[in-house]
Amino acid sequence: MLQSKRTELEAMKAEELRQMCKDMGISFYKGKSRLTKAEMIDKLLCEVESNGEEVVEANDENIEQAKSEYVKSQEEIEAEEAAKLAMRAKYIEEAKVGTIIAFRLESGKVISAMIVKKSTKNRKFKVETKYGAEHIVLFDEILWVRTNKRWPKFIYNLFKENVKSQEVDEDVRDEEAIS
Repeated sequence: MLQSKRTELEAMKAEELRQMCKDMGISFYKGKSRLTKAEMIDKLLCEVESNGEEVVEANDENIEQAKSEYVKSQEEIEAEEAAKLAMRAKYIEEAKVGTIIAFRLESGKVISAMIVKKSTKNRKFKVETKYGAEHIVLFDEILWVRTNKRWPKFIYNLFKENVKSQEVDEDVRDEEAIS
């Protein structure tokens, strides 16, 4: 009987075995390193032998239960998105003169600027870049309101894309000037 269970366990992936160990309260670590697949199988079989539990059936039930817990419904996803949009809108509406924002120009380029004037009624900001260029920005065009000294990574990457596209444009212009 243990041999058939060993065969079933050997057919499983190591990740599934780790989950079984976790479900049964068996440590799948030896010091700071993980147990090998064979060591996990041995520990599971020892546990089954001492407790008389049915490992494989319990594992199937636990996997199905875990899947149902981690799969979010469409309503939950939409609710999370709505909460994110509401939080973003709150930051935009509460932004004061002097706050730095990131927004996208009509050309698609993402830049940052400081709020100079605010019109809550018209849902617009008048902003000025550090080079003195002024823009009128609708609340809906704002990507991020800077609340601390650093930009989030995705905004920073958008700024970097602007630099890369400028370098490509300069290379094209240089090639055109040479020919």
